[in-house]
Amino acid sequence: MLLAIETGLSETGAVAGYVTSETTASVPVIIGVAIKVALGAIGMAFLLFLIYGGILWLIAAGDTDKVKKARSLMINSTLAVLVIVASYALATFVIDSLLTTITT
Repeated sequence: MLLAIETGLSETGAVAGYVTSETTASVPVIIGVAIKVALGAIGMAFLLFLIYGGILWLIAAGDTDKVKKARSLMINSTLAVLVIVASYALATFVIDSLLTTITT
C-alpha cells in the first residue's frame, strides 16, 4: 500500500521547520503562521481595494468628484500597505537584533 511506504518526508519537513503530524507546534511557530496568514489577507484586501478603485475610476465618466474618490481610495490603500510592511520589517529587524544580542 502506498501509504505504508516510508518516504522520509516527515523527517525532511521537521528539519526544514515545517510542522508535521508527528511534531507539535510551539507558540512562536503558531504566532509566525498567524502573522503570515494576516499578511496574506492584507495583501488580498489591498488588491481588492486597488481593483475597486480602478473600477470606480473607470465608471466615473469624467466626474471629478468620483475620480478624486477613486484616486484617494487607491492612494490610501497603498499607503496603508506601505505602513504595514514597514512596521513588519522594523519589528522583524528589532527582534532579530535583540535575539542576536542576547544569544551572543
